[in-house]
Amino acid sequence: MQINGLIYKVKSLLASMRLSKPRIEDGSLTIKNVCIILINIGLGDAIMATSFIRFLKDSGIEVDLIVAKKTIPLFSDNHDISNVISLGDPTACQKKYYDLVIDPYSHCSWYATYKYLKLLSLMKYKVLSGFDVNLGSKYNDNYIPGDKAIHITDYYKHVVNQFISDSCVLPSNYILPFSVVTQSSAESFIASLPDHTVKVAICPFASTPKRSFSDRQINETLALLSAREDISIVLLMEKSKLSSISLHDNSYFFDAPDFMSAAAVLCQCDFVVSVDTSFVHVANSGNKPALVFYSSVYNDGYNTDNLCGPNYPKAKQIIEKKGISLIPSQYIYDEVVHSLNNLKND
Repeated sequence: MQINGLIYKVKSLLASMRLSKPRIEDGSLTIKNVCIILINIGLGDAIMATSFIRFLKDSGIEVDLIVAKKTIPLFSDNHDISNVISLGDPTACQKKYYDLVIDPYSHCSWYATYKYLKLLSLMKYKVLSGFDVNLGSKYNDNYIPGDKAIHITDYYKHVVNQFISDSCVLPSNYILPFSVVTQSSAESFIASLPDHTVKVAICPFASTPKRSFSDRQINETLALLSAREDISIVLLMEKSKLSSISLHDNSYFFDAPDFMSAAAVLCQCDFVVSVDTSFVHVANSGNKPALVFYSSVYNDGYNTDNLCGPNYPKAKQIIEKKGISLIPSQYIYDEVVHSLNNLKND
């Protein structure tokens, strides 16, 4: 273990001493309100919780979230949630006594464990559930799957089965509502493209080079697709990346002011190609046909090909364990064309 990991392990142990002892469950607990902690995670991880949140709301359960500031816009227009509490306002989470608190991500590292336990030490609750947590003795429920090839929604289904209902069918797609202004802006942009074309959103970059297309792959793939007059390609990426990309007559760049604006444009497109898992989960929310590329990144022993997989029938997942940049451009092109042909035949 590296020195930072050891430091946060010690800090976690100290923070755990301030947590309440787990309540002894006699089966009589009725869950009326829930708080889900979604900190120290990416935007896609937060999106994957939304079908679970919808299930709770439909079950008559009040749902609060504690999130980092960057995540708040994802939930600003989501009426399934009673309160979105910013991690920067720790006193807000002290005002309520929750029946159930849910910790899906503290297992990711000892740093994450410390951040979660520090927050939990401020909270009041009856029952605490976690996913393969590092210090399980402080939890009433610690979900440890027998097979690590699971999706994060399997943990959410476990929580439902454990505390709420014997049968759990989560909505088939995630929920990502947009504001009227954001939706209108996306519709206007798509309307400016040739109306006879299939709109193809391409999200070519992720947070690391291993998980991203290279500039060469993007340029070669766009060049191969440039002969097609039946498609309009919308590139969703940071503007700083544009200087190394060659656009063609059928390719366009959308200069999104924020993630939600880019997500709204993606949901207006007909087909999605993405290496970025956040946009994969946006595509899921819009039930969009998608071609998605993963690179077998592991999160505390869990392969994100599974844990953060697309999780809906309209997505085709392609995995290159050694890195997405190793995939030949011709192969990417062939897969895109094959998917477009399937789209026309549907």
